[in-house]
Amino acid sequence: MRYNYNIFVNQYPVVVNFIQHLAYYRAIKSAYDRLAMPSPFWTATIDAHIMIASVSWCKVFGSYGPNPIHWTKTPVVDVQKLQGLFRAQLLSDVGLHERQWTSYHKSVCDFRDKYVAHHDISFSAPVPDFHIALKVAYVYEMWIRCLLKPDILDDQPLKTYFEQCLFEACAVTESAMTA
Repeated sequence: MRYNYNIFVNQYPVVVNFIQHLAYYRAIKSAYDRLAMPSPFWTATIDAHIMIASVSWCKVFGSYGPNPIHWTKTPVVDVQKLQGLFRAQLLSDVGLHERQWTSYHKSVCDFRDKYVAHHDISFSAPVPDFHIALKVAYVYEMWIRCLLKPDILDDQPLKTYFEQCLFEACAVTESAMTA
């Protein structure tokens, strides 16, 4: 076995949770912006989804040290090689240079640390563009499916799940906001 089963079975659902809440955030925010209906309820709902998405993403892709389910802790053999393959694929698929990735990664972690978790009153950065974070989750999925071989991950692809969540949330949100 090339991976730590106990880490993986706790890690992968967190990535799925990120996917789900990001889709819900996008669907609700899109409808809210389009309908221009100021509402504390919908604002709080939108905020809650992006906050949960950022926390989930950071549990797996955030700080390297303290997170027990960080992606770097998944492989148990050829650890440096397998981590290097993930990092190389990530930069290639996301289309960033190392320096750009470091800056982006910091922006998401800062959002989680300084706004979501601790609410630093001097923090004024905008919500990061989670499009890149979504791509990171897709790269992780490709990497993890290879790492698990010969075991198989029976779940549907994360991209399909994201689109399904987005579609369902759009339908529900439109109905709820216009009711």
